[in-house]
Amino acid sequence: MHKVRIFLQKNIFLAVDDFTIPKRKYKKTQGVGVNYCASIKKSTRSQCIVSSSFLMGEIHHVFKSLFYVGKKYICLNDFKTKNELAIKLFNKFENYIFAQKGDIKKFIVLIDGGYTNTKVMSYINSSNLKGFIGRYSKGRKLVLGGKYLKLSEYISTLLLKDFKKIIINDIEKYVHEIVCDITGATAIKMLLVIDNIKEPKLSDIRPLVTNVLELSAEEIVKFFSKRWKEETYHQILKEGFGAKSHKLRTLKALSRYMELIAVSYTFCEIRRVKCREISVFEVKNKLISTANKNFILNMKGNKFKKPMQDKILKRFVA
Repeated sequence: MHKVRIFLQKNIFLAVDDFTIPKRKYKKTQGVGVNYCASIKKSTRSQCIVSSSFLMGEIHHVFKSLFYVGKKYICLNDFKTKNELAIKLFNKFENYIFAQKGDIKKFIVLIDGGYTNTKVMSYINSSNLKGFIGRYSKGRKLVLGGKYLKLSEYISTLLLKDFKKIIINDIEKYVHEIVCDITGATAIKMLLVIDNIKEPKLSDIRPLVTNVLELSAEEIVKFFSKRWKEETYHQILKEGFGAKSHKLRTLKALSRYMELIAVSYTFCEIRRVKCREISVFEVKNKLISTANKNFILNMKGNKFKKPMQDKILKRFVA
């Protein structure tokens, strides 16, 4: 089924992003470092994981994840930055699609601002992937008309009349398009988006960049919004499947736990698409309820405690 979809879909998406799991107090855990947490907007002691997934049709497929453990982790011989881990995931994904005999040139990478840099973008340009769409910081530079200037300086010269109105899912947005260079190797289309349509302000501009020049402004905004699926998965992983409150101490045990969560989540996601009207959380709860009934019948009425729910779900999924 997946092979057929890979050939039939016009554009398919690969999302790469990182997330953190806060360190539990009074627990010695491997791989803990000081990482920035977007949800609380500050750096905390936590474990950091760079994850990837691809979106085909309505289903969000979890692919692979890699731990980012920082330079001071004493058991690590070959340190890799987050950008290098992301490139490693791109490479693994290319090999996977080639093995499945799918069309890798249909995949557009969706990346957040932390990965929209020369190293990552240059790799994607030289790969077999179709291209990328990512955020871009206003404080960074671009080459426009043969001159270097900060994006914030260019934005300061714009007026609201320089923006055109587009409609995405019945919602109005204002956009301004330019073609520039930010990697020193290839032309980039930059889209400046204002989401606040009631009182549009230049300070509310959200820059997006892509090397797929044939994409329209509507397609760029619509495609990039699909990256939210990866953010949602991170929340479900931490809140719904217990990764936030795990008591595992070794990276090996945690990696196995994450793999089981990914399998469980994928199963729930497929069930969600089939049922259409319910969320992944509701599917998970229904599966646990079914597993609970089976467990009670098998164990002559003995109920199990909440910490066992994930174990039962994994057994039920298997």
